[in-house]
Amino acid sequence: MNLSSKELIRQVAAETQLPQRTVKMVVVSMLDVMRDHLTCGDPVVLPGIGTIRHHYRRGRTAKTLPNQPPFKQSETYYLKLKNSKSLQDALRALCKEMGGVSGLPEAQRPSKRRLDASNGQP
Repeated sequence: MNLSSKELIRQVAAETQLPQRTVKMVVVSMLDVMRDHLTCGDPVVLPGIGTIRHHYRRGRTAKTLPNQPPFKQSETYYLKLKNSKSLQDALRALCKEMGGVSGLPEAQRPSKRRLDASNGQP
């Protein structure tokens, strides 16, 4: 289940007993400030969640299937989240509770390469 902005606003309003209109203004303002800092290259630290950083990937030539010519990928900028220790511990506990990686839906399973590098631990 994805947490939409409407659901986030609804839950925060219920927990804080503030009007949804007030919570919406705060959430929108917070996201605007985060967007401004990220576009300037500043990291955004969210305690208990992690650090969101702005990353650059240079252009490169990508290899494709055999009998297909390689193609150029242009440079790109993207965001990367580094989980906080508390979030990482909570995710590991949830994974164990669900019976390990095999209990996760296919889309949420870590790649085999990452599992091999961490000795089978996600």
